[in-house]
Amino acid sequence: MPDKKLELFLSLSIDSGDEEELEKLTRDLKSEIEELPVDSVTIPKRDSTPQGAKAVDWAQIGQIIITSIPAVIPPL
Repeated sequence: MPDKKLELFLSLSIDSGDEEELEKLTRDLKSEIEELPVDSVTIPKRDSTPQGAKAVDWAQIGQIIITSIPAVIPPL
């Protein structure tokens, strides 16, 4: 029976720095993870923003979703 795929949600944070630095670190980590044998690596996006709310770029708060089989998680 093939391994079931799972989703791993990563949330990054930094003690010092700003949103731009966190966004860069998030995108750099995403690029490194894409080199591993995973099915997908995405930065979540909101489908819609409520009226009057500010749009959120999830990369600025360090969110990454990795979809893979469980065997890939240890090297990750």
